[in-house]
Amino acid sequence: MSPSLKRGATSSEFEDVVIEPRTSDDPSSELPRASLGLVSAWGAAIIVGLGSMAAYATAPGLGAQAPRSWPAMARVAPDAALPTLVVVVHAYCTCSIATLATLANVLDDAHARLHAVVLFEIPDDVGDVRANPLFEHAHAIAGVEVVRDWGAHDARLFGAHTSGQVLLYLRSGALAFAGGITPARGHQGPSAGRDAILEIVESPSSDATRVTPVFGCPARASR
Repeated sequence: MSPSLKRGATSSEFEDVVIEPRTSDDPSSELPRASLGLVSAWGAAIIVGLGSMAAYATAPGLGAQAPRSWPAMARVAPDAALPTLVVVVHAYCTCSIATLATLANVLDDAHARLHAVVLFEIPDDVGDVRANPLFEHAHAIAGVEVVRDWGAHDARLFGAHTSGQVLLYLRSGALAFAGGITPARGHQGPSAGRDAILEIVESPSSDATRVTPVFGCPARASR
């Protein structure tokens, strides 16, 4: 007996049952096709969005036109006994939280052989920044000198254009490094800049300035 027939039934009882296929005029036949189109469009939008985010994160900012020696008119002074690491951070660049976190790691690995200064760039129209999360984070890093750079006075003298810009000056006053210390905007992890700084600390040399990309928001931007 055919498995499709109920017990006691004969095939003749089912001969008049005809299942008609849906035609193209049936609106319900378009539902799967429409759903498939929406899913495809949604997937394409996600891919484009992720690609745009990746491109944004890995696009470097404008590197510093840093002076070859410590600028004489700077309000901040270099350390007399150690190489001085200058880190420019804009008060409202959230990407720079990764720079500050990496700075803490660099100082740990440098074992007190670096003096670090964070130039905290504050726009002219901003008042108290003590509650600023970046300002608090910078102050929490042991051994770091945090300087409120009102109107980007010193950041301009150091030629910084991008938040997250790092400059390393040797005890002689010569510029040994200019670049960033993160692998991308707002990302922590191994980077050429971090490695270069630690190599210079191990073997200081003023023969050439090491340069790496810097990732962050434009400096001197408004809130």
